[in-house]
Amino acid sequence: MPPSEAVEPAPAAQANNEGDDVVDRPTARAIRSDLQSDLARVLYCDETDLSDDATFVELGLDSILGLEFLASINARYGIRENIDAVYEHPTLAQLTQYLAQRVSAQAGDR
Repeated sequence: MPPSEAVEPAPAAQANNEGDDVVDRPTARAIRSDLQSDLARVLYCDETDLSDDATFVELGLDSILGLEFLASINARYGIRENIDAVYEHPTLAQLTQYLAQRVSAQAGDR
């Protein structure tokens, strides 16, 4: 991926201002926005062209572009998902829900 198209990692979890161990995690809304932005970049389309409920295949994501999309997800959230995650959760809405749980669980393991 050219440097100009590098994906920014999600903000690191931060302790809340009360000083306890509770951390802020990316919200489902933020994850969905990130996914939409990354998918639009991969598909060379406008974000508004992407429906939450259209399958990635319907939107034009093939196996090669799917790997590029997955690489951006893994880089952004510091996870190591395989391509099955994209095919098992084939819409923005489904993948958002899955990643929100996955990222939350990973942050809880730290």
